[in-house]
Amino acid sequence: LKRTDTSETILVAAKKTGALFVLKHIYSTGLAYDKLRNITSSVLPIIYYVSENKAFGVTTVVEEYITGITLVEWMEQRDLEPVNATLAKLIFEQLADGLQKLHAAHIVHRAICPENIMIMSGKVKYIGFDHCTASDDVDKVTLYKGMTGFAAPEQTTSGKADFRSDVYSLGI
Repeated sequence: LKRTDTSETILVAAKKTGALFVLKHIYSTGLAYDKLRNITSSVLPIIYYVSENKAFGVTTVVEEYITGITLVEWMEQRDLEPVNATLAKLIFEQLADGLQKLHAAHIVHRAICPENIMIMSGKVKYIGFDHCTASDDVDKVTLYKGMTGFAAPEQTTSGKADFRSDVYSLGI
């Protein structure tokens, strides 16, 4: 599905059932996937498996395969046609609910942007959790991981991000 300098994402199928899953190898450890696995929300992907190999600096994750398109693709398909207030409210309420659940678990997403929001049949889901952190201390989160144009100012200048940074990004 995707390969970058920091991760590899592969679509895999279960041998017995043929069910599809996303397998990620992220070249980093100390991510929030263990905490994310314990959150139940229709707006967050189901995390089935997480393993960190600190000796090699790799986190392996198996998560739900989400069918749909990104918010960017959805807007392009609409040819930038304005979204009516009812639909905008439906989408925003779902996203705010998911963000609240992340923050209640002390997870900061750090990369909320249209590329990391999937749309499918009036439902939305966050993706792109490779940037997440599970720290309550903003001073411990100093490596910039935001998305240009959507990251909060303090995130782009000092790399520091906390729950307020996610709220800023969602509002943009």
